[in-house]
Amino acid sequence: MKWLLLAVFVLSASSKIAIGETKLDGNELLPACQATVDNMNDRTKSIDPFDAGYCMGLVHGVSFLGEAHGTSCDVGVSLGQEVRVVVKYLNDHPAELDEDGAILVAEALHRAWPCPNKK
Repeated sequence: MKWLLLAVFVLSASSKIAIGETKLDGNELLPACQATVDNMNDRTKSIDPFDAGYCMGLVHGVSFLGEAHGTSCDVGVSLGQEVRVVVKYLNDHPAELDEDGAILVAEALHRAWPCPNKK
């Protein structure tokens, strides 16, 4: 059963990418991450698995790189909390939504958990 669900998810995500529905900037990142937070708060709310995977994958990846390069020090913080911080940052900075999603995530995490001795 797990393999069937995985196959459906991969085919769904692949078809969106194939027809050009890729997510790149904050305008697409915000609704995907907001839906993810809404689902975390109320599991009865439905969510597009591609949106959830996009949001959580991007946040987790940027967090990992930030920790490795010393740009953010959010070691031990849950992925859910990181996603919530990203949503708050995006809502608080609507003029920046045209920027690349990964850059926005990196800035949100850096501002929330700056590393000591790093500017």
